[in-house]
Amino acid sequence: MTGYPQFAQALEQARDPRAGAAGTDGLPPCLPERGDTPVPLPAPAAPAVALPAALADRRSTRLYAEQEVPAAAVSAVLSGAVRLTPLLGWAVVARRAQGLAVGSYHVEALPDGGLRLHRVGPVPGAEAWPQREFHLAPVIVVAMANLLVPAGRSAAPLYQLAGRSVYRAQLAAATAGLESCLFYGPTLAGRTALRFDSVTRAPLIGLSVGLPNPKSSSLLTKAIAE
Repeated sequence: MTGYPQFAQALEQARDPRAGAAGTDGLPPCLPERGDTPVPLPAPAAPAVALPAALADRRSTRLYAEQEVPAAAVSAVLSGAVRLTPLLGWAVVARRAQGLAVGSYHVEALPDGGLRLHRVGPVPGAEAWPQREFHLAPVIVVAMANLLVPAGRSAAPLYQLAGRSVYRAQLAAATAGLESCLFYGPTLAGRTALRFDSVTRAPLIGLSVGLPNPKSSSLLTKAIAE
């Protein structure tokens, strides 16, 4: 980790199950939607890229290969963040994910350590995202929280927890051989499909992920020009 002290410090915090949890005791949990036909995710994929190499090559990418993201890689992105942050809820938008029908899902963490998804709606339209490239991403993960906090309490710790949790998801994406980009989250136009009411299920931060696109630099230049 020599040469990347800021990443090393963040990584150590991310490894701590209580990291970012200060001030969250007694705050209400965010409860995901439950569907009639849940979709189980496979066990997380083993790391394809060593963490130091992933950190050294870390960058934000908004344009990805037009390939399906393996289901085990989706599970890897979600597993650490979901398991260590029970106060938060998680949504997944799948456009190109192996074994998942196109749509929006909520994530359920199972007692045995597994994950399963519950379909809650269609993929939101392009107007749902702060930039068009996010609409085209193969997979988007969104952290959500219940902001109905008790009187005299602040929701700020939930935002801090979400930031660190999504950072963990981004680290998992990098070691799974995926590229990613953090962003604020869906606009108001996209929250119906994701079953967000902006109060008990308020989106805090999003992460788009996909397989690397060797032409991403030229595609990004073209997209900006358009």
